[in-house]
Amino acid sequence: MKKNICIIGLGFIGLPMLVNLASLNQKKSKSKKFKVLGLEKNNFHGLEKKNKILSGKFPIKSGDRLLYNKYKFLIKKNLIHISNNYEDIKKSDIVIISVGFDFSNKNSIKNLKDLFNSISKHIKKNSLIIIETTLPPGVSEKIIYPIIKKNIQKRNILIKNFFFGYSFERITPGANYLNSINNSHRAYAGINMESKKKIKSFLSSFINTKKYNLTEFKKIEECELCKIIENSYRSLNIAFIDEWLKFSMSRKLDLNKILDTIRLRETHKNIMRTGIGVGGYCLTKDGNFAKYSTKIFDKKDFNFPLTEMSIRINKEMVTNSLNFIKEKIHNLKKKKILIFGQSYKEDIGDFRNSPSKTLFHKLKKNVRKIEIIDPYFRDSIKLLKRKNYLNKFDIYIFCVKHIDFYKLLNFNKLFKLNKNIFDLNHVIPKSILNYRNSKKIYILGE
Repeated sequence: MKKNICIIGLGFIGLPMLVNLASLNQKKSKSKKFKVLGLEKNNFHGLEKKNKILSGKFPIKSGDRLLYNKYKFLIKKNLIHISNNYEDIKKSDIVIISVGFDFSNKNSIKNLKDLFNSISKHIKKNSLIIIETTLPPGVSEKIIYPIIKKNIQKRNILIKNFFFGYSFERITPGANYLNSINNSHRAYAGINMESKKKIKSFLSSFINTKKYNLTEFKKIEECELCKIIENSYRSLNIAFIDEWLKFSMSRKLDLNKILDTIRLRETHKNIMRTGIGVGGYCLTKDGNFAKYSTKIFDKKDFNFPLTEMSIRINKEMVTNSLNFIKEKIHNLKKKKILIFGQSYKEDIGDFRNSPSKTLFHKLKKNVRKIEIIDPYFRDSIKLLKRKNYLNKFDIYIFCVKHIDFYKLLNFNKLFKLNKNIFDLNHVIPKSILNYRNSKKIYILGE
């Protein structure tokens, strides 16, 4: 039987999920699996996004051609449906919440409460709500569920006829965007056994469970915490390398070779590499969510010193790269600099909290001229193709490993210009570096 699905929030997580689920209907089967509706806010930005998506202008720029091609096919066949009206939720069997959440806005919790107030006033009997949004542990059960419960009871819907759970998103933005939705391990939890069964059934309808197991948690809070710990660990791993990078730079030691040697041990393969810094939407904030949980459960005596310190350290990581450049180039004021990469990671046009943007603004105060180039930003590709464009600069700084840079750049020719080149994030292939003939190529951590 075909299910009606509503995805609330059409950003870097929700929109690819919408394309993925709508595309499942194109596979050879006797009946369509889903009818999918995307829901955005009824404000200027929400209406603008709706119009952009429906007009064939995919708002997410990435290196995943499969995602883009499937979107274009769905638009052509008029199979993408988007609304700005919460009343349209009433037809949905499953409602997926993929909105962003952080504490940058003092009204963050209020906005979250308002969202679920609106949702619960329109959901129908026997519907299922699945939250994908990263939340502080306890928020789903202590704040969100009581709001929904209160509203549906006012509408004379029995609590046994409503299903609720949590399953944090598992998407890797970039060249493998769409594939990552269907081929990743996923965790979930429900408010009761029937909710768990329904969530498992839904996830199994699109995830390759033969290769990627689903993990069921007893409590929703455990599932929420799983995501927080995972991102806090990654943040801590990055911060840990930062202090050794500072030491290695002061002693002129090859930290990259040291780390490569450590990774030869199977148990140490995941030790972080050197890099320009942390960016994006998750690692820059998620570790702080645990602190909010202590307020929910009145456990104010709990502290997270390592997690909190790692976030502070990572915010300052760009300073290492800046100092590294200043150490090698003593008179920056007369130099013209070109930075390769503006997004926070490779093959995605997501510039939130980008460390290379931070570096750009720090350098801008101290140099003659500086430009930043990125395949997902304006007309950068046209600039790269322009004859003698690269010759106009004295220093080249590589920050993001976009696949388009490998397609458009001839690194050997770049080396022959005999100008200063900095690789701050392992962008230049090792195979090329092994044959470099210039002493003006500087690798962070080497």
